[in-house]
Amino acid sequence: MEQDAADVAYALLTGNARGMDAGFLEETRTGGIAHVFAVSGLHIGIVYALFSAVLKKFRLSPYLRIPIVCAALIFFSGVCGFSPSSVRALVMCVVLMVTSAAGTGLDRLNSVSFAALAVLVVDPVYLFSVGFQLSVAAAAGIIVLGGHLSRILYRIPHFPRKAAFA
Repeated sequence: MEQDAADVAYALLTGNARGMDAGFLEETRTGGIAHVFAVSGLHIGIVYALFSAVLKKFRLSPYLRIPIVCAALIFFSGVCGFSPSSVRALVMCVVLMVTSAAGTGLDRLNSVSFAALAVLVVDPVYLFSVGFQLSVAAAAGIIVLGGHLSRILYRIPHFPRKAAFA
């Protein structure tokens, strides 16, 4: 892989765009697409899903899977510089794993709230971070409005069912 392509791939995976060509980075900012280099909760969710699926295939008990998946998520979040959105998603994934293993129901809105509070306890300055605010607002918005929007889209004639529930 050429160095420029490797720098872009590294920025996409970790959110660290320091190695990229300054001109190219400025062009992406001017074009309004520089946000693709930000690590989001989706990145953490993908790592969570991959590790969970692989470890489930090995039929490990949940009490063994949870620490392994948590370690992988913490490592990946650390590689990404513990960005506010990655830490929020990390906490939400941990809450999901623990509540699933305990057999209790998961209230997703409480999970977002707990994740936001946990992040703010560790570093209260994140309260003033636009990235943190957008991350929490986006996650809460998806949770609160997602079901309603899916039902509205489902009622539209000839609208693809899979797209409505995506």
